Amino acid sequence: PNFAEGEGVTTSTITKGETTANSVVTTGSGSRPVAKEKVKAAPKGVPTLSRWTCNDDLTVSGFVSNSPNFTDGERITTSALSTKENQIKEGAVVVTGSGSKYYLS
Repeated sequence: PNFAEGEGVTTSTITKGETTANSVVTTGSGSRPVAKEKVKAAPKGVPTLSRWTCNDDLTVSGFVSNSPNFTDGERITTSALSTKENQIKEGAVVVTGSGSKYYLS
């Protein structure tokens, strides 16, 4: 899309070993606050990982909620993901090699 000078979009990025970050990308010299897109809720039955990071070995570490296997708020590290690296981002459902699914919040 084309943006007028000073307009921007909110983006989420992930790099192996770094935490997700939100930033405002602007064009031109000005900037103004841009409302963050509403992130969808986790699909029914899929545990959520919050405050997560993607590790160098393509595992994800974070705090889990709504899991039948872990206590809410417990810090976990998944097994290696089968999800493609460029799809590991906020709002995505990732799948481990063993088939477990997690929503990245």
